[in-house]
Amino acid sequence: MYDDPFLEPIRDSIAFGMTADVVQSELLDLNPVAFWTVDGLDVRYYTASPVAGTEWDVVSVAGFWDAYAKVMRVIFPLAIVAVAVIAAAFLLMQRPFARQMKKARLLEKSVAELQKKVYSDGPADSGFADLIELTSSGLSDGLTGTVTRSVFTSRLANALDGAGDGIYVLCFIDIDDFKGINDTFGHATGDMALKAVGFLLREFERRYDGLVGRYGGGEFTLLMTDFDDEAELRRVLDELTERLHVDIRAGSASFAVHCSMGASVWDRQVDADELLEQADRALYLVKQRGKEGYCVYQDEEWS
Repeated sequence: MYDDPFLEPIRDSIAFGMTADVVQSELLDLNPVAFWTVDGLDVRYYTASPVAGTEWDVVSVAGFWDAYAKVMRVIFPLAIVAVAVIAAAFLLMQRPFARQMKKARLLEKSVAELQKKVYSDGPADSGFADLIELTSSGLSDGLTGTVTRSVFTSRLANALDGAGDGIYVLCFIDIDDFKGINDTFGHATGDMALKAVGFLLREFERRYDGLVGRYGGGEFTLLMTDFDDEAELRRVLDELTERLHVDIRAGSASFAVHCSMGASVWDRQVDADELLEQADRALYLVKQRGKEGYCVYQDEEWS
């Protein structure tokens, strides 16, 4: 009987369609048999053949574990080398990547400087406008020349983090009835209003070492930083509010564009997001009061 001494060790490891009972049956019928066993990573190949004229069988077993061990001894050092190469490549790429990020920041700064120079003496002609749009794609609003909303919020946070002395004020400006302008006079006229307001705000950006961005639709955000005292700040806000009344000509007709503005004086406690929210609340109050004016957040009682 082919039982415990031979079959039991392989009973749980025979694979590929063979069973221990079939092996036993074939050997009892004096037929040769061959089969594989798999036990974890240990793979073996068995052949059993009867010896003519005897009651014996010859069983041959080929094990592959030694072959595995030889292969692993070769592969393992290669795996270590591969890991080391990947780590070295990462370290080598880290510095160029950091340099590229620095170049990107310098490019952003250079674009801002280019725009400042171009707009310093008046609206840019079409050639300069095309140049700005190409060199600052994704950084500036192509219509007004101001930075985009995402760039403004990022630069605002950086400006507050590196703030010096003096008074910082954030203004939220909205063109009153901007949708009505587009609906009544057409989008081309609405674009003229946006350009006029954007150009004016860029003047105040330069004068008071600030930053202006188009927040969306007819909304702009303006940071001004170069104030010595509150009296100067109030004079500038009064001047800005007055000059935000712009006359626009559409064909043979002309009309006045006016804006509402909410302002918040930074107390050096809140972050950029809260400062924007404060200015937005002040703007909302101006809208409730009839538009065409400004309100400073700190002047009101807020719950």
